[in-house]
Amino acid sequence: MFKPRASCVVIATVLAPSLAFAQGQSESLETEASKLFKAARFKEAALKYEDSAAAAASAGRRAAMELKAANAHFNDRNVKASKEALRRAFTSDGTLEIVPEFYAADFVKMAEDVKRSSRPVVPPSLPDLDELRRTSQEKLKDGAVEEVIYDLSNVPKDKLGPELRGLLVQALERAGRREDARKVRDGEALAAATAPPPPVATPVPHAPTGTASALTPPVATPYELLASGRDALGRGDAATAQAAGHRVLELEPGSSEAYRLLGDVFRLRGDAGLAEANWKQALKLDERNEGALLALGEAAMAAKSWETAIDYLKKASGLNPVHLDKLLTLGRAARRDKDLPHARQVFATATAGSQDAALLTEYGALLLEAGDARAAIEPLGKAVLADPGRAVAQGNLAAAYRRAGDNANAEKAYREALKIEPNYLPALTGLGSLLLGSGSAREATDLYRRATAVDSRNVEAQVGLGRALRISGNLEGASSALTTAANDLDEPEVWNEAGVAEYARGRFSEAAAAFSKAVEKRPGFEEAKTNLGRAEKAAAFLKRAGGGEVRARRRPSGPSR
Repeated sequence: MFKPRASCVVIATVLAPSLAFAQGQSESLETEASKLFKAARFKEAALKYEDSAAAAASAGRRAAMELKAANAHFNDRNVKASKEALRRAFTSDGTLEIVPEFYAADFVKMAEDVKRSSRPVVPPSLPDLDELRRTSQEKLKDGAVEEVIYDLSNVPKDKLGPELRGLLVQALERAGRREDARKVRDGEALAAATAPPPPVATPVPHAPTGTASALTPPVATPYELLASGRDALGRGDAATAQAAGHRVLELEPGSSEAYRLLGDVFRLRGDAGLAEANWKQALKLDERNEGALLALGEAAMAAKSWETAIDYLKKASGLNPVHLDKLLTLGRAARRDKDLPHARQVFATATAGSQDAALLTEYGALLLEAGDARAAIEPLGKAVLADPGRAVAQGNLAAAYRRAGDNANAEKAYREALKIEPNYLPALTGLGSLLLGSGSAREATDLYRRATAVDSRNVEAQVGLGRALRISGNLEGASSALTTAANDLDEPEVWNEAGVAEYARGRFSEAAAAFSKAVEKRPGFEEAKTNLGRAEKAAAFLKRAGGGEVRARRRPSGPSR
């Protein structure tokens, strides 16, 4: 298969930023090749014709240029290269015909043999309509309206159906083609609003015998060129896509979509600078070009230019809320990178005016993570209003109030959560802890009992129950509950609380053993280490005093609780 030379002109034009240099590159290369052919420099002519084919905007023209290249190779006595060029010509356009009068008889015979051996062009089968509907919906969400129009244009009118027709109407309206959308909606002239099949190239004799024939390039509309360019880009064929973009600009110099296509081409080629320049030009021509906004936003995301990315993605989301996901992707990436200021900025933008309870809750959690509990109250409060029937929303709001030091509102929110869902564990433990701090140990005990019934392996619930029993004066009950929980869960927090309960009973040796278990489970548990030292000193003091339990008035200062 022919591979363009590193020094060939088509590569130079691909990398050239000047639109004027790229305009008409295929025709210009053909002119150069014809001059070389007439000068009997057949090898050079063949390579120029191949360059012209690579830059062609349509399959018909590409086939014509490959046919000329094949004839040049044949005149250069390179039969192998000639056959390869013929195969490429028939692959590009299976309807390509050769006028025998314009070529040597041996070349015509060889061309007929190659055509017979080439794989016949099989008409495309009807696509899976369910899959087409699904992919079209996804592409609409991503803003790829031209691709949706192109895909649906391949469906016969009688197979389109109401749902696919509706998607086509949406795509046409978003592409600014309101009249075509109306026609499709009304069932009028559907073919005129979608891409027609490629026209058949017609050979036109214009050269003397022994020279390559020329085919009249098929006429293509800017829309058809953009569709073919997008299709080529999807296959990774950057050269064809770029040629299509330049051809559109020849026909419509103010085409925003053509510049967006060129920007996407340069992104595929790895030239970020030219890609950005073309996308920005697309926006100058149409500030509502969603694809260009998204492309620039994604490029800024990759470069971690947060303010720039936020600005572009915010504008894209304003045009179409479906792009909000991309803005949130940016915010979540910043949060993962622990860049909480920028993550906060993104979420503030994304949640402005939002009534999405899950999104507002996520923003509130981010603010709590950033240490701004008071700011978290606002989005979490909005989440409650958006979804008042969810206990988790009330529980999150209560946690924010509590961290902000507003215990009164925290208690109200916890109680509201328990009205909605009586066994909501975070509200049971949260309210229990709040009541313990305010001296309501008995009610806290009931809440913690309910919490342990919901989840007997919840460490916070088991520790809270033991602490509530101890503070309410039920030392034996606290000791029993915590000893059982400590042996079952074997967690350092439970062992530490069990030691506190034993210490309160004056059982210092048992307390020291429990504290020792906590330190063993977590060597860096400073509170347990401090408690262990106090318990050991108290046990030694008791031993010196003659043993037995020590009354509360005689006990040394207690452990940390």
